[in-house]
Amino acid sequence: MKLNFKIILLIIIVIAIGASGIYLWLNKQGESESLVTQEEPTQPKQVDQVDKIKEHNNKIYEQAAADKDANKCLEMIGESEQDSCIRLIAIDKQDKEACSKLNEQSKVGECQDQVINKIAVSSKNLAMCKEISIEYLKSSCTVNIVSAGDYTREQCEQLEEKQKQLCLSHVLFREAILTKDAQLCQEMSEGEGKDTCFDNIFSDYNKLSDCNQYQEVIKTICVNKVASRLAYNNKDKQTCYQLSSDEQVDRCLVMVEGILDPDNDGLTNFLEDKYGTNPAKADTDGDGYNDGDEVKAGYNPKGEGRL
Repeated sequence: MKLNFKIILLIIIVIAIGASGIYLWLNKQGESESLVTQEEPTQPKQVDQVDKIKEHNNKIYEQAAADKDANKCLEMIGESEQDSCIRLIAIDKQDKEACSKLNEQSKVGECQDQVINKIAVSSKNLAMCKEISIEYLKSSCTVNIVSAGDYTREQCEQLEEKQKQLCLSHVLFREAILTKDAQLCQEMSEGEGKDTCFDNIFSDYNKLSDCNQYQEVIKTICVNKVASRLAYNNKDKQTCYQLSSDEQVDRCLVMVEGILDPDNDGLTNFLEDKYGTNPAKADTDGDGYNDGDEVKAGYNPKGEGRL
């Protein structure tokens, strides 16, 4: 009987210890979840901080812009934000000295060039463009001033070489469009502007014979542009063959027909016509070699022998 009582007592003690352990474990879990729940709101606080910085910087910039005060920009948070503000104020105020306040000193020269560009363009002072060290800004300065003014070729000749060529090209372009004289386009420096000049002059030509008024070089340019336009508008591939090079003929045929090499043998439709091969059959003579490969190797794609 005593033994049974001891066993029962031992079981009761074990159960009590187990229950206590479970209670402590559950209590810790609750505390852990409570800590996680308390830490979650920290992200919104970070977002709020970012918004406050943006709001602060916007307010400072508005004040700096209104007062044209680059020093005010230094009250902004973040060096890149300060520099953006300083650069904008310097250009708007046309104040080169303000550029020296930039945190990134390597950008001071670029900032000063932008200020000079603003002063030169607003005052239409072409000579001042020469003070700009960055080439693309110097070119932009020259183009903006010449485009907005009535400069003459004589005035352009007084500029340094690169500026002179830009200036002359814009003056010649303006004169060419006004007088419809393609010869003036030809005198321009090479570039997109020259091509655009010819496009403008020849846009009213409705037949190839209109090009006969020009000498050989300009006449060829005229025929190429007019033939391409007429071929496309009239869907007439025969007009494409009036063009001066195989490459231009190919481009013209693509515009008219929409397919350059339908049999994928390496020969365009134009070259298929030129060599007399079948544009719908990659191996015209059936010898196991594509027409394009044979032509590249110097062999006759229509039969035996060399080209």
